[in-house]
Amino acid sequence: MSSPLTNWVIALKPEAQPLIEQLNLKQAPGLSGGGFPVFQNPENTDRLIISGVGKINAAAAVSWLGQFSEKWQAWINYGIAGHQSAGVGSVFRAGRITDQATGRSWYPTAVWPKKEDRFEVAEIMTVDRPTAVYPENAMIEMEASGFVSTALRFASSELIQVIKVVSDNESTNLTDLTPKSVRALSAEAIPAVIEWKTCLESISKEEIARLSNPEGWESTVEQFRFTETEKHILKRLISRAHTMEKFHSVEDWLKTQHVQTGKGVIKSLESLLSNTKSAEDRS
Repeated sequence: MSSPLTNWVIALKPEAQPLIEQLNLKQAPGLSGGGFPVFQNPENTDRLIISGVGKINAAAAVSWLGQFSEKWQAWINYGIAGHQSAGVGSVFRAGRITDQATGRSWYPTAVWPKKEDRFEVAEIMTVDRPTAVYPENAMIEMEASGFVSTALRFASSELIQVIKVVSDNESTNLTDLTPKSVRALSAEAIPAVIEWKTCLESISKEEIARLSNPEGWESTVEQFRFTETEKHILKRLISRAHTMEKFHSVEDWLKTQHVQTGKGVIKSLESLLSNTKSAEDRS
């Protein structure tokens, strides 16, 4: 059974370095490429790519890392952002992401209980160049729209999240930001962010169970001939049969059935599922 893995997409090394240290990430030569350094930990629970600044770079980084990903893996865009009035160091989760240039918006979905969310929800505006003009009641940054629009090719919206730390506001000077101060802001927020990502891991586990092939599916497909559509039907039927405890093993059950074709297997499974008795009832 596969295990949850989180893909982190971060624009700059100072934003990423505290996370690299906290999660014991090491540069992965086999994953790095396309101009993007990729880091991974030995436990294979977290992977991080440094994209560079801007939505185009963020989209390209997601595309690069996506070729190594599975549908059940989580994606987080983490980094700094400006806000009109929120205090420096405040942490927000994106509830809406809008690309200023196109007007297009995305709405990351949170399906966990509100008490587990931990962060306030904010709108994020992605801009094409740095600016000290803050949109009202929204954060401003340069990567989120490119990140989320591309990550949706590789995972469901529930597994794609954006977390931003306020680095500047109308009471501060954007030009005062330095690599050292950015790293300090990132480091301060990371413990809470890592604790929060357990919510994504629980969703990822559910996706693993939903998307993984049920026990016995591969051997059945090898034994009989199925069309691609029939393979999907077979997967659903075997999963239901296991859930309903209709048999202990599809391989053993098939030995009791006089079927010669994939269609015959599907017909027998449908007949079995219409029977209300379970394997335990019959034993």
